[in-house]
Amino acid sequence: MNTCCIDKTSSAELQESINSMYKWYKESAVCLVFLNDIAPGVAAPIDTQTTFEAPSNAFTKSRWLTRGWTLQELVAPTSVLFYYQDWTLMGDKREFLGQLSDATGIPIFVLENGELSELSLAERMSWACYRQTTRVEDMAYCLLGIFDIQMPLLYGEGEKAFIRLQEEILKSTDDYSLFAWRAVGPESSLAKSTYRGLLARSPLEFRDCRSVERENTTSTFPMSATAIGLHLELEFLNDPKDRTRFLALIRCSNSLNQRIAIYLKCLDGGHQYARVEAGSLVPIDDWPTGQLRSIYVKQKLCIPRDFYAVEMRYIRVQRRFDNHAIPPTIKLASVFPPSAWNSQTHELAIPSTTMEFFAVLFLRAQSSPYGSSTSFQVIVGFNRRSKHYWCKAIQRKWPDVRVDPLRWHAAIKKALPMEIHDPILKMDLRHDIFVIAESGMGTNVEMRAGLSGDHIALHLLIDGLVKGP
Repeated sequence: MNTCCIDKTSSAELQESINSMYKWYKESAVCLVFLNDIAPGVAAPIDTQTTFEAPSNAFTKSRWLTRGWTLQELVAPTSVLFYYQDWTLMGDKREFLGQLSDATGIPIFVLENGELSELSLAERMSWACYRQTTRVEDMAYCLLGIFDIQMPLLYGEGEKAFIRLQEEILKSTDDYSLFAWRAVGPESSLAKSTYRGLLARSPLEFRDCRSVERENTTSTFPMSATAIGLHLELEFLNDPKDRTRFLALIRCSNSLNQRIAIYLKCLDGGHQYARVEAGSLVPIDDWPTGQLRSIYVKQKLCIPRDFYAVEMRYIRVQRRFDNHAIPPTIKLASVFPPSAWNSQTHELAIPSTTMEFFAVLFLRAQSSPYGSSTSFQVIVGFNRRSKHYWCKAIQRKWPDVRVDPLRWHAAIKKALPMEIHDPILKMDLRHDIFVIAESGMGTNVEMRAGLSGDHIALHLLIDGLVKGP
């Protein structure tokens, strides 16, 4: 039960109330918590062991400790009285500091006095990692007081609210532990090909940060949000396992007193970076000193069209849009190799162990609803040795798809012009045009780098491509 009564029909009152709520709890003489899902214990008063265990079980089972809004109700007030579902008194929070700390991960001294300034941002975020709210935006708004932040409420912005909360926090702190999160999701989301910005998407990504401490140093470089990304200065170390990326120290440490680093990779040969392998945090022994670099990181990454990474895993096939002409309708008939094709996502999977990958897309073009169709093919290639990818539109006969794949690879190589192996022409081979004889219209085919979800990938863009048979 939430005892703060707010007129939610008034947006002004709602905004003022949510921004002031932590202060109200902090200044309250007593806060009452009604645990409507916890029945009073039936143990006799003389059974001290059972009497002690009853509140502990209540704190691990009650829904009250899983709600986002109740975090500040627990931390801010000095006195919190807990009541069972029949309104009998369980006791004051000061009687159960150990049990509450075990159930929530919040240190006892914070529960005693509400003092938060000595704790890292990452540790405070971890307290909310498994809490829930009805509205997505409230997962950010319920944390305003925990970080001493005031900001406008914009219901309807969804997960952007949590990004906006972090941006507001960074305006008033140099605590870089806010970057000590790890990506959440299936194993594929934690892979080396995962590219992200510097800010987390939800408190759940701070689930392993309860022992993260900020370093006792002060930054002399102001962190700021700009039109080209978050601008900050970090210490860089070379990654001994991968020369294409760096270890960036984020000025915090773990319970073993190891410095924590994240992986960063330069996108443009200059100052634009992305966090890569975002499911990992790297512990660094011996507290080395890195080289300071001033960098920019966009939260919504913009991958340069000619970017290359060895960890590219997919080729996403999609429509190319051109405002200057209406292209003929292009439909995808089949793909080789069929085992690499995902018809749901329209992606070709590039095996991580393959140095050279080829695929053929069989396309059918129709310039008018009643005109005849023209078949042609697009060959795509990706080579990890030469760091090269390309596409070529052609028209020829091919072996049956059921024949030996080795014959297919031989047919592909025979169909390719020699210039695809010329490094000087690398950029020119990422775009081609197939001219449809009936209409004389050209169909553009383009290969470029981009993202597929959070994964670095290649995009094959085809004029007029539509999904379906």
